[in-house]
Amino acid sequence: PTLDISYTLINSVTYVMCKEVTKVLLGAACIMSNGNVVSRAGTATIALVAKHFKLPVLVCCETYKFSERVQIDSICSNELGDFDALIRNGKDKPSKADRAQHASLLGKDAYGQASRLNLDLDEHHNNSSKYNDEDANTNVTEDENDSDEQDQNAFKHKLLGNWRNTPKLKMLHLKYDTTPSKLIQMVITELGVMPPSAAPVIIRECHKDRQLS
Repeated sequence: PTLDISYTLINSVTYVMCKEVTKVLLGAACIMSNGNVVSRAGTATIALVAKHFKLPVLVCCETYKFSERVQIDSICSNELGDFDALIRNGKDKPSKADRAQHASLLGKDAYGQASRLNLDLDEHHNNSSKYNDEDANTNVTEDENDSDEQDQNAFKHKLLGNWRNTPKLKMLHLKYDTTPSKLIQMVITELGVMPPSAAPVIIRECHKDRQLS
């Protein structure tokens, strides 16, 4: 049978699932021996929303992706992505016109409170830029200066573009998350359809040559 598929943003998934969705199909980077699914960041959110709307969640995964390891969170073992990539493709800083419109909609006090973080970041960016200009290393080649200038211009108008120079601010970009097995109804493999609790059986039968002693 054919499937009707459409793309949507993750922040509108609740609206989409309460309308015409009948089942949720997910991919997997790995399935642990306890049945938990490791996949791209956002997968656990989709599964959790589907559980709320009582929709069946099906995970498609080949048997070679089953692992003997056990993982119950997304922190102990994960892959870190480049946070600058998120900023590069992220939103720009609001212009003065946007801030004025926002202030007229929310009121002066609400606007001032909401934009305080951006104002602090901008102030720190101006101070750090002045300090860096005064203490710049004169031995840097022209090519390096050009590349640095291009990088600064790329993040100049981005939200949190100056996060590296903000003290006590650390950014985290996790590429994968862990979906608990209780949110998953079935796992579809080349051997058939089975519950996630059958992961130890798949590992025992299909990975005999590389089982841990």
